[in-house]
Amino acid sequence: MPRTAIKSQALADFITEWTEVQAPTPEISHEYWTLYFDGSVMGPGAGAGVVLVSPDGGKFQYAVRLHFAASNNIAEYEALISGLRIAIDIGATRLYVYGDSKLVINQVMKNSNCESSLMDAYCQEVRKLEGRFRGLELHHIPQKQNPDVDALAKMAAERKPAPSGVFINDLNAPSVRERQPTTDKAKTKEIEHAQKTEHAPSDQPPTRYPGAQPASLRNNPTQARQTTQIGEPTYWLTSSTQSSLRITTQPTG
Repeated sequence: MPRTAIKSQALADFITEWTEVQAPTPEISHEYWTLYFDGSVMGPGAGAGVVLVSPDGGKFQYAVRLHFAASNNIAEYEALISGLRIAIDIGATRLYVYGDSKLVINQVMKNSNCESSLMDAYCQEVRKLEGRFRGLELHHIPQKQNPDVDALAKMAAERKPAPSGVFINDLNAPSVRERQPTTDKAKTKEIEHAQKTEHAPSDQPPTRYPGAQPASLRNNPTQARQTTQIGEPTYWLTSSTQSSLRITTQPTG
């Protein structure tokens, strides 16, 4: 075989091998985990229940004790947020989520509006966590189909000891804080500034009106005649946009 043909064949084999190495690796298929959540408010306090089921059927159960005042809706949101955070820590990238709270599911799925700024803050926190997953689906189920997490949530709310195989988590502060409306913040700052201005010592010169002279000049006519000149500044009182006072000058005609 001619040497040229051998070189050509070797080059062709090299290109084939290089192309195979450079070809993108097929995406690995990740199976879905399953998350069940529920919240509960009982006499002693509030709690949340979370059950995570792996693709191969392994079950992880959590009772989350909420050590702060919480309504039923807040407990439901805290259960969902706790479940999402646990799933992220475990390494789940795809998740089916089931809960019996229509309000939480509908708000997160944008099927209904949040009735308060606090609920909106919780909803936004859930959506932030959603971005950590490559796939996530939320579904509403009847409470009778959610018995395990319901029992976990009540156990946490009643501060009962957990049986073997159940992890206990303690949450000492809410996952979110209610956002103060921007307009209220602006009004608060304006009021505080006005109060500081009202009580602060003035470092401005005495206010003078057209034709007015300081008392020292009025008591000394000779000095007053020597001091008063054409075009002497006259002080005018004007208001600023921050509810305080400032002095500007304009020449008299």
